[in-house]
Amino acid sequence: RKGAGIRALVVTAHPDDECMFFAPAIIQLVSLNVDVHLLCLSQGNYYNQGALRKQELISSCAVLGIPASRITVVDHKNLPDDPRAEWKISLVSSVVVEHIRAHMFNLV
Repeated sequence: RKGAGIRALVVTAHPDDECMFFAPAIIQLVSLNVDVHLLCLSQGNYYNQGALRKQELISSCAVLGIPASRITVVDHKNLPDDPRAEWKISLVSSVVVEHIRAHMFNLV
């Protein structure tokens, strides 16, 4: 079975990035029976719509083939959904590496 044993992690900055930038890759991985997960680094709360954007993310991922149980949305005060904010590379890499290690992904 193609894709068996592959645990893939897609990392996005904001809700909707999964469909705007990664939909073809996600659909292909899912079609190959890869265990695809998504890590979204912000809640998309710039206009105080974080809860709505998170629900939209879950719905979008369902269409792409990623169940809600494989979605992690980070809520960190230093990773705001704000176009003026500069995220520290060290923080982003720390969050991503911690998630990779915790879930033993072999494709990112």
